[in-house]
Amino acid sequence: MGQGESITYKYTFSTEGEPTRSVEVNLAKDTLALEHDAASANAPDWAKLTHSQCANCPLKPEDSPNCPAAMGLLPVMDQFDQSIARKLVDVTVETANRTYSKKTNLQEALGSLVGLLMVTSGCPVMAKFRPLALTHLPFATMDETNFRMLSMYLLAQFFVQKKTGEGDWDFKHFLEMHEEVRTVNQSFHERLASVGGEEGSPASLLILDLFSRSLSYSLEEGTLSEIKNIFEPYL
Repeated sequence: MGQGESITYKYTFSTEGEPTRSVEVNLAKDTLALEHDAASANAPDWAKLTHSQCANCPLKPEDSPNCPAAMGLLPVMDQFDQSIARKLVDVTVETANRTYSKKTNLQEALGSLVGLLMVTSGCPVMAKFRPLALTHLPFATMDETNFRMLSMYLLAQFFVQKKTGEGDWDFKHFLEMHEEVRTVNQSFHERLASVGGEEGSPASLLILDLFSRSLSYSLEEGTLSEIKNIFEPYL
């Protein structure tokens, strides 16, 4: 898990003729929680909990005046709120053990970063996907994301069964989790659109929604045969 008290992912964005931009994501080593000031009194109006609050949000304004996920996204909004989603950028992601790089459009690059920030921000709905941050894979394909999510969920059920005696081995609650994420994505699109960033940060959230829709469909249709084939040695 790396050395020190934090796990760090540093995203650097370079475009010819423009200043280099970077966002450093620091996660607590023991919990993978994003290290940020979610309780800042100087939060912008769009980051207040009651601003386009998600319909499935369990938080209350008196306990959490600011939306944790919105506060986690502040470093992105500060630098990319007026950016064009289809602009090509050179992206480098530095970790303790390796470096990733890709030339892609800003929408894909921010989608990877926003996904990491949202699941680690402290949002109680997105928190169930936080374990993915341990093996964060920038610019992941849909197949890679699906595989990692399914693996994460099954490992979670192993720990759930150890604690409660029961585990969800048929993915019954997995699809429910994804429906909850889709609700958050839709609400966040409205939240960020109110800031005037339709071509930037809001567009990157669509990446997460596309992943959710694809995986939910494959499980509902029972079409995991493509994955099943690679497990033939176990069968």
